[in-house]
Amino acid sequence: MYADFQKELLLFFFALLSLAACLAFAENPFNLPFDLFWPSPRSLTCNSFLYPVLLIFVVQKIFSYHAQFQKAAFYLGAVFLLLSVNNQAGLFMERREQTQRDIEIGNAVLSDIKNTAGIYNGEKISVVSSWRNIAQLNTIAVMDYASSAFTTAWSPVPLLRKLSGADLRSVSMPASVCPREPERWDVLKINDVVVVCMK
Repeated sequence: MYADFQKELLLFFFALLSLAACLAFAENPFNLPFDLFWPSPRSLTCNSFLYPVLLIFVVQKIFSYHAQFQKAAFYLGAVFLLLSVNNQAGLFMERREQTQRDIEIGNAVLSDIKNTAGIYNGEKISVVSSWRNIAQLNTIAVMDYASSAFTTAWSPVPLLRKLSGADLRSVSMPASVCPREPERWDVLKINDVVVVCMK
């Protein structure tokens, strides 16, 4: 009997500790002010399962041992879930807006490339940019979350390849090939490489 109680107490403590870690380190309504601390979304998939299980376990324990806290626990749980849904909806809309922005900028860049050098299979493209590029919206951006396709080094050319339908080849060029820092972008032809210079 005492061993069972100790085991339940240990599980309860572990659940509370895990929930505290989730609230501190994973995306949720309680750490929204600390946007720069958010990890990459690919590492957060398990939270979709972890949160409900931990909440059910903790609430069940509260209900069984402390009946006077039942109403408060119910309302707190409801508020937490509503804030989480609102949070996730906001993140979805931000990601959607960023994707639309990338497509618009990508099509405009392709138009300039077409005017400068044409677009054909096997064409070598280099995009020199940083997180300050014109496509990047001012949203929460950490690691690869909410970043523009023109912000990371590996993604601009695959985006242009997708939008153009041509087999464009990605080439890495140093930032020094760009003679200036444009407000939007510049398209240059350097030898056999088309260079798109962004901020």
